[in-house]
Amino acid sequence: MSPLDALLREAGVSVREQNRRGGPPPLTIRRWQQGEVTPRPEPIARLARVLGLGVELVREAVVSTVATARAARAAKGGKP
Repeated sequence: MSPLDALLREAGVSVREQNRRGGPPPLTIRRWQQGEVTPRPEPIARLARVLGLGVELVREAVVSTVATARAARAAKGGKP
């Protein structure tokens, strides 16, 4: 489980539910989980507000999730 998935689970919200509460779109979350995009500050801040957590904690979880996904893709010979 990624750090981002762990935060969502601990908060008891799904990707869709956090979006309904004003968080970033599910596509953004999925692209973070797959390491496809570099996280931007505004969606991270929105997710932090929805989860009731500090921005820095959420940023660290998202950045770690993206980095891990990119490393896994690179190890499989895919685009980092």
